[in-house]
Amino acid sequence: MDAIQWLKAIKDLDDVVEKKKTDAIPDRAQALKESMAEVNETILNIENRKKLLNRYMKTGLFTIGVTGPIAAYLVEQGFLGVLFGSSVKVIEKIIEPASEILAKLRNPNHVIAIYNIKETLKNSRGS
Repeated sequence: MDAIQWLKAIKDLDDVVEKKKTDAIPDRAQALKESMAEVNETILNIENRKKLLNRYMKTGLFTIGVTGPIAAYLVEQGFLGVLFGSSVKVIEKIIEPASEILAKLRNPNHVIAIYNIKETLKNSRGS
């Protein structure tokens, strides 16, 4: 469901409530409930993709962290090991935001806004 359909479902429910058409409220509320379920499913998909991307990036980081010093030892050049070893710490700080950005790609703006609100609330409760 896109943003226009979602807003239309909210407006339709509001119109029915304002006009006190009690027989139409359950139908409009059900449409809104279904659209919110779709949004929630999309948010869960974003969170799952974020975790998966994070795992892949950390696996790649581990591979770089292990192969760098080994390669440096094999070719007896300490600079290469230092380069890979120090880059691991920098890459570690980039992984979380990068995986979140990639997970959010190609999702509707209203879903991303709800996801951001949910993350903000989760972070404020955790602090």
